[in-house]
Amino acid sequence: KPKEKGDKPGGMEVLPGKYLVKMTYKGASDTTSLKVFRDPRVPIKLEEMKALYTMREKELQNIGLVTQAMDELREAQKSLELISQQIPEGSEDSLFQLVRDQGKALKDSIGTLMEAVTGPRDLQGIVRRPDNVQAKIFQAQRYLGDLYRLPNKTHTLVIAEMHAAIDGFLGRVNQFFSEDWANFKETVKNAPISPFQTDFKPLTRE
Repeated sequence: KPKEKGDKPGGMEVLPGKYLVKMTYKGASDTTSLKVFRDPRVPIKLEEMKALYTMREKELQNIGLVTQAMDELREAQKSLELISQQIPEGSEDSLFQLVRDQGKALKDSIGTLMEAVTGPRDLQGIVRRPDNVQAKIFQAQRYLGDLYRLPNKTHTLVIAEMHAAIDGFLGRVNQFFSEDWANFKETVKNAPISPFQTDFKPLTRE
């Protein structure tokens, strides 16, 4: 997920047509219009390009579910930190000890889930992990970003692999929140602390 003050990622190809462009810099804004022409050297029909564009928009929504799930995991991390801060230091109360132990286990589980998307973050040098969700998404985006190439067998395979990776990850996240996290919330309810912000809603592709 791009940082709020970091460089924004580049966009993908757009359909031929007229567009209104708005530029903003240091509080000043201006607009202008531009026209995007279809590359006449490429034998692809506009209708085919529109179909590819529609497919890409749907896949971007699927990718957005991964971002949403990661956001939910980050919020869970924040809740765990708040809980840890509210447990009296040195307390030997059995309930606080249970909350502490479950919280540590959940923190480890969240780390494992997030690494399924990004890969391990403590490795140095160039590390390629084609098996993580992020790698599958990046690979698919190379195909989704090209509106001048009709889908082929490789295209279909790459998209299917991305779907499988996303579905597998979302399934694990949904299970985590519906089971482990729900049980932890019940434990915390019996203690005089209440750091939870919102309830998690299961995420699935349409």
